[in-house]
Amino acid sequence: MRLTAGGWLVGCDGPHGQRFRRHRAPVITDAPMSPAEERRHRERVYAALMAVHLLGLLIGAVLYFQAPWAGLAILIVTGPLPWVAVVLANERSRRRRP
Repeated sequence: MRLTAGGWLVGCDGPHGQRFRRHRAPVITDAPMSPAEERRHRERVYAALMAVHLLGLLIGAVLYFQAPWAGLAILIVTGPLPWVAVVLANERSRRRRP
């Protein structure tokens, strides 16, 4: 087999004496994030979820005195966000195999 200028692999194994397969060129979007980029992304996700949690706590506490059922619902929904934020921040991205 040999690689031609157009990126085609040519061989002699096919039923007509030749087999053509497209050579897969590396694409920049297939490249994994660098460790620094990945860490920064995880830090941003953590910060965003914690900001939502803090806003939910504040809004839920204020609403609890006006409409207890709405305040309690917001507190229940935002309660597990710190756990979710830690789990997502500690999870590394999975590397794709070509």
